Parts: sequence; C-alpha cells; structure tokens
Amino acid sequence: MAGDHTALTVLSSRVDATDADIRDLLRRVAELASTPRGADRGARPRTFAILGDLVVPDAPTADATVVAHDRIGRLAVRLAIDKTLCIGTSRAVRATYQGAVMEGSWGDEALAVADIGAALELIGSDESWLPRGGDVVLIAGSVGDRAVLADAFRDRSGAELHEIGPGEVGSGAVGSCDADADATSGRADADVTEQDEKGKIQR
Repeated sequence: MAGDHTALTVLSSRVDATDADIRDLLRRVAELASTPRGADRGARPRTFAILGDLVVPDAPTADATVVAHDRIGRLAVRLAIDKTLCIGTSRAVRATYQGAVMEGSWGDEALAVADIGAALELIGSDESWLPRGGDVVLIAGSVGDRAVLADAFRDRSGAELHEIGPGEVGSGAVGSCDADADATSGRADADVTEQDEKGKIQR
C-alpha cells in the first residue's frame, strides 16, 4: 500500500500533538508531495492540512499559544501546502488561519470553519477542497472525529486510503526536506515575532 501512488494518503497526528509535532508533520507532507503520484505521474499531488487546537507545552501564556499557532499557519504556506483548513472557534485556531493569510495564502487556499460539521459541508460542496487519489492530507490537533473526515474523503473521492497513524509519522521520518523546512520554519518564526511586535496578530 505504501507504494501505491493512486491512493489518498492521510497522515493523522496524536490528538495531543504539540506544535513541534505538527511542524514535523507538515514537512513530511511536503516530502511526500515531492514525488509525482496518481494517474498522471508527472503531476504534483495536492496537499491539505486540516488543523485544530494544538498543544503548546512551552507556552507560558495564552498569547504565546496564539503566536505558536500563527507560526504553524505561516509554515504551511512556506512549505507550499495547497489547502489549509482550520477547524475550531478558539483564538489559537483563528491565529493559524491568520498566519497562513498573512504569509501569503490567497483566495480560498486557507479557510476557517467552526466545527467538523462545517468542514464536511465544505468538502461536500466545493470540489477544490476534496482530496483525491494521489493527494496527501494531514489531520492534526483537536478537529473532532478524524475517522468521519477520512471516511468522507474516501467515500466522496472514490480513492483508496493509505492511512499513516501517529506511530508511523515520527520526526525522524521526515527525510531530506528537513534542512530546507527548518530554514523556512526559522524564517517564519522570525516573521511572526516581528508581526507580533507590531501588534498585527489579533489578541
């Protein structure tokens, strides 16, 4: 199954995944997308990040948690994730969305919805948000019932799922994209700090 490029690859983090875990997983998504997949082997697969509230163990304040989420949104753009869907109504989830937008996401490349029901409605009504065979999806953080999302992807796209669980997506498996991704993550962190100092992150 792992070598089947017609399958829809779904990476799923632990429910209590930290912001550091998600940075590693976003890099893994970018790595997987670097290999042509699907029926058209010359085509780059699309990449999706479906993100909820994340655990930020080193954040001393709520504002620090918001900034950490903002950085995740920015990193998704830096790694050229095609679609970033933020699920939830907290300030932190909103910051993930804002980070992606402020980093350069445009149009509907990044969206924020209130809950998994709204996410399923979006997937069912807008084909650009429906992953298909060959694409790569990350589901991370507190987003609701992940199995419901995965089932919706499979049922609506008709693609076979290649599911990679939390035990299979450790930080040691992110491969050759680490150096570039670490550099972009560092630049994103610096940018977020600058934006925060200027008061551009909504509190």
